[in-house]
Amino acid sequence: MVSSSVLHQQGQAQLNALGRRTVRNSQAIDIKVEVPADARRLFVALTEPEFLEAWVCLPGMPLGLNPIVSRTGEDLHFAFINPGVKAEVIVWESLVCRRRKIVLRWARYLQSARSASIVDIRLRGNFGSTVVDLNHSGIGDLEECDWCRHLWKQSLSRLSILMQHPAGHLARGEQKGHHSL
Repeated sequence: MVSSSVLHQQGQAQLNALGRRTVRNSQAIDIKVEVPADARRLFVALTEPEFLEAWVCLPGMPLGLNPIVSRTGEDLHFAFINPGVKAEVIVWESLVCRRRKIVLRWARYLQSARSASIVDIRLRGNFGSTVVDLNHSGIGDLEECDWCRHLWKQSLSRLSILMQHPAGHLARGEQKGHHSL
C-alpha cells in the first residue's frame, strides 16, 4: 500500500511536470468567470462536500440530479447515480488547498475506464466578487475535453447563481437548496 505522503509527492511531481497550462499530446481548458462572492465564501463552496453537491453537475444529466459527495482525508469523491444510466464517479485528489489556490488531480471513472488530469483553480478576489480562473490540463482526448468543458461551464454557472441567491433555486425546476453560504 502506498502512503498518502508518497501519493502527494507523486502528485506534486506530476503537477510540476505538467506546469500550469499545457501538456504535450493532451488537451486543456481555460475558463475565467466572475462570481458574486468574496474569496472566503467561494473557497468554502469549492471545498466542502455539502456545497459541492449544490452546484457540480454532469453534462447531459437531468435537472436536479446532484452528486453524492464524500470526503476521505483531503480528497473528495463524487458519485453521480442516474437510474438506467451507468454510474459516474469523479475523484478530486487534493494537491494544494489554500484559500486562493486549489490544485487537484482529477480522476474520472466510468465503468472500468479511468482518465486522470490536473485542475488548477485560482481565486482572484475583488470586493464584491471573485474571478475564478480555472485551468484543467492533461485531458487525454478531444471528446473528454469537450465533456469536461461542458461540465465546468454548466457547473460554474450554477455556482454563480448559488452565490447570488444562496437560499434560492439553482435552476428552474430544482428543489430549494438547504445550504447557506
